[in-house]
Amino acid sequence: MAEEKLQDPLFSVEFALIVVGEGLTAHCCFSDRTQVRIQPGDAIEFIRPDGSVLQTTAQSVKLFESIGMFENGRPGLAGLVLPNGVQKDDIPQGTMLRLIQAGKSCGS
Repeated sequence: MAEEKLQDPLFSVEFALIVVGEGLTAHCCFSDRTQVRIQPGDAIEFIRPDGSVLQTTAQSVKLFESIGMFENGRPGLAGLVLPNGVQKDDIPQGTMLRLIQAGKSCGS
């Protein structure tokens, strides 16, 4: 079995909130839409400021951009919808997000 290769951190989590009808969503800033390599079903991990790690799976990924955003130096926002078992307190401010392995969900 091939060893999982961890990728460099992609984003810093700016905030996490509950979205009615979707669940917990972690919001991360990005400066270029090509930075968003996470797809639904990918295994991801959150590295908290205290060094602890939470591994989970991205349920869906939403990109929020406004007109002229990148030209004005303002970042875009990516929202990752997380599984039901993940709580808002599990992802404190300052948490880093990293892709574990594209196309592989946690536990598979």
